[in-house]
Amino acid sequence: MILQNILLTLTAGGQMLAAWLLYNPDNNALVINSGWGIIFLSAIFGWLPIFTFRSHGKIEGKSYIDTTVLVDSGVYGVVQHPQYLAGILMNIGVCLITTHWLVILLGIISWAIYFQNTFSEEEKTSKNSGMPIATINGESLD
Repeated sequence: MILQNILLTLTAGGQMLAAWLLYNPDNNALVINSGWGIIFLSAIFGWLPIFTFRSHGKIEGKSYIDTTVLVDSGVYGVVQHPQYLAGILMNIGVCLITTHWLVILLGIISWAIYFQNTFSEEEKTSKNSGMPIATINGESLD
């Protein structure tokens, strides 16, 4: 998992740096503006969990992620891993803004790591909560 996170940091950071260096303002304005819209949406999914955890998570510790209950309301009622979704949306938005092959390649690698991390997080959550991995309102989907 540590190696995966290092690779994610390098690919996502590399994607941002490459996007900055390879940005071409002459690309299609609709595609560029769509990318910015998706990045704005990613910011919403990236920040909402902080407020949701603070209001519904019964935090015991300094960090907003030190919750003592499984949070399934607010943004977590819509998506189980909003911050991973935010990362994926950020990758997509950056790809649309630059449309350069290197930025897209780094984005694909980052997407794959985010996707894999969601499964690792599900296993951890299932182990900590005692609930099966795939549930809706506490009922197993099996």
